[in-house]
Amino acid sequence: MPTERGLDDTEFALWADFTVPDDFDAAVGALEEITGVMANPLLTYDSLGYQVETGGVAVELSEAAAEALLDAVHGKFLEKGFYLFRHERHFGIGGVPDLVALLPTSDRYRVLSIVGTNGANYEIDTEEIIDWLRALEREQSFVLTGIGYDFFEGRFSGELQDPRELAQHFYEFCPDIVTQGTGTVRDLAAELRETLMLYCWWD
Repeated sequence: MPTERGLDDTEFALWADFTVPDDFDAAVGALEEITGVMANPLLTYDSLGYQVETGGVAVELSEAAAEALLDAVHGKFLEKGFYLFRHERHFGIGGVPDLVALLPTSDRYRVLSIVGTNGANYEIDTEEIIDWLRALEREQSFVLTGIGYDFFEGRFSGELQDPRELAQHFYEFCPDIVTQGTGTVRDLAAELRETLMLYCWWD
């Protein structure tokens, strides 16, 4: 039975023959069933700061459970035309759960547009982020599993062609990953090479 709060780390389990229904409402039901969490409407903000519904839903999960869920079924939902992604990440601080969302689209750039991902404090808008990622995609394939108001995250597919050049590219576009993260572009390059993680945020 779905509940109002996210499940504990130890409660997450996915049966081997799990399949995602073709219908979005049924897919939402499947998400509630595998997480044990009641889905609520996914809200975002318009240009005037008012909350608006997106047509999607979201569930609250612990950081570990959100990670496990995305690892297990992001691709399964995507195959049926639905985008499952982490919308809010709180790193377990203060026990605040993460928010995992589901939208009725398979287009990650559409998700970025709906969410309104931006780096406003660096004067970077949503369209610039989408253009930057489209250019990156032409050089290096990747999967996006996290899309929020001021961040995106995912993983590169396969070995990186030039980690140092890529790290410099990231630093120029989202400098916080160095100034508040690795400390140097060189260390970012080493991290990218080792983890293949794709991450940008703007504080």
